[in-house]
Amino acid sequence: MVNQQFLPRPFEAHSTILDLYTQGGLISVLALMWIFGSAALSAWRAKLDALVALVASIAVFSAPHLVIRHPIVWFCLTLCLAAGTPEAIPAIVRQRRC
Repeated sequence: MVNQQFLPRPFEAHSTILDLYTQGGLISVLALMWIFGSAALSAWRAKLDALVALVASIAVFSAPHLVIRHPIVWFCLTLCLAAGTPEAIPAIVRQRRC
C-alpha cells in the first residue's frame, strides 16, 4: 500500500474565504477583502446604489460558494472600481461650457 500525502484529485473548499485561507493564507484573504472594500467604497462614492448592492450580493454569495473563478465576479468588481474613478475635464472644455 502506497502512503499518499495528498488527495488523488484537487480539493477545493466550498467557501471563498476558507479556500483562499487554505491555499494562500491570511494575506490572500486580506487582499480579497481589500479588493471588495475598495470596489464597494468606489461605488458608494460614485453614488451608484445598484453597484453597491452588486458588491454586497457578491460578498454574501461568496460566503457559502467559491466565486473567485467566475469571470462575472471580476467583471463586476472592475465595473465598481472604474465607476468611482471620475474623469478629469480639461480647463479648455470647462471654459467653453460657461
